[in-house]
Amino acid sequence: SVATRASFARLAPGHPVLSPGSVRGGKQIKMVSYAIAQDVVPDPCPENGVALVYFSGYGDLRVHDHPGLEAAASASEVHAMFVFDAEQLAGMTDRQIRLLASSVDDLRNNLAEYSIPLQIGRGDTATELKNAVQAKAITHLYVHSEPTAQARRVLHKAEDAASASSTQVVLW
Repeated sequence: SVATRASFARLAPGHPVLSPGSVRGGKQIKMVSYAIAQDVVPDPCPENGVALVYFSGYGDLRVHDHPGLEAAASASEVHAMFVFDAEQLAGMTDRQIRLLASSVDDLRNNLAEYSIPLQIGRGDTATELKNAVQAKAITHLYVHSEPTAQARRVLHKAEDAASASSTQVVLW
């Protein structure tokens, strides 16, 4: 079934906004969004598009309050992916890795409620994303843009993965 995307109301920074959200798998994605100074709201995926929401682990391992997921929900197909990248894991303690693994498991369960499967990759993010983009004929790749150095490296890997195809990278 094709889902529709409700527009975000644009309020002053810090004011909560309740958006009707999108319907996936018979459930409505309810979002509480906080307007940010940049007022970044990603463009919705066209109804005939195939979207991949890449969860980097940098502030985006959630279903609620996720502008990228809401924008992707209007596509004919929505896929989700997380990659356990050795470069990312190298700077983490064992406790942080266990917490990350638990958060990814929670994310998989939450996405399943909306009939969105979470593909979990292991290895290089760019390679895993490139393989997913090609295998699923992804037209739009939704990526969270964070200012940290590690998150920027992940973003560059996602952009590299999309550059080999006509996939549009949509930042939020």
